Amino acid sequence: QKDVGDVLKKHYPENFIPIHYKEKEYTSFSQIDEGLRLCDSIPGVQDEHLNSEGNKVIADSVIRKLKSYV
Repeated sequence: QKDVGDVLKKHYPENFIPIHYKEKEYTSFSQIDEGLRLCDSIPGVQDEHLNSEGNKVIADSVIRKLKSYV
């Protein structure tokens, strides 16, 4: 949730991984929930886990954070 993300960003900035999506930075995945879940990709499926695009957003954000340490 956004409020938890804001606290983590403020108090643990070295450990916090911001989510980067469409050239913007977010503190919570719930802020960008735009067709990035399985139920958005497959009609009739009620599974709200991330689809491949959602997982890519997370993976790219983690990689970006790791590269910032180099």
